[in-house]
This record gives sequence, C-alpha cells and structure tokens, in this order.
Amino acid sequence: MPPPGERATRRAADRLDSWKEVAVYLRRGERTVQRWEREEGLPVHRLQHEKRGSIYAYKPELDEWRDARGSRLESPARIREESFVSIAVLPSAGGPASGDGEPVQCRQFVLRFRDFSVRVSVTAPG
Repeated sequence: MPPPGERATRRAADRLDSWKEVAVYLRRGERTVQRWEREEGLPVHRLQHEKRGSIYAYKPELDEWRDARGSRLESPARIREESFVSIAVLPSAGGPASGDGEPVQCRQFVLRFRDFSVRVSVTAPG
C-alpha cells in the first residue's frame, strides 16, 4: 500500500474539477454529463459555496460507472460505424421535367444499414 502522501497525490491526479473536464474525459458535451448526473447517477461530488456550487469527479469512479452502464453509453460514432453498412449512388439518366419544362437533375442514394435500407431521391434544377 502506498504511503498517504503518494495516495493523496495519485487521487489529486485522478480528480476532474469541472463539468467541462468531466465532459472531455467522457467525450461528451457538458449538458449530456449533467443530464447523466441528474438521471443516470453519474458519480459527481458537489461542493456548496455562498453563491454557486462546484463539482468534482474522480476518473476511477467515472470509469467504473461507465463500465457498469455497458453498451447503453456506446460512442455515437461507434454505433454509426457498426450499424451503417454502405451507401450506393444510383445513376440516373436525365431526370423528369420540372413544371416549366426544364430538365431536372435527379440523384438516388441507397443507405444500407444492418437491419434496413433507405432509398433517397434528391432533385435539383438542371
């Protein structure tokens, strides 16, 4: 077991002293981590002052909380990566005419996800 002074130094190195630091550590926005504290039990400690309170959190406590939450808090980028499979641009030869007889450029995209596909048509004056 490390001596008390070393424990205090190590504990101080693991301390995050603001919502911004907590948000950066968890790679989320400040409002998200504040909501998690309010609704999901994110382990944040509060200090009350005369006018406003301040918060602090410890990295090991945040890591433990995140690990316990599991896949519910997966990174949005990771979720997109895993569920988004491909995109296809379908060729189209000359689109329909607009109301004034001008040709319209038309592009069709197919977004393929793991469980479903979405076809999107985009038109613009030619």
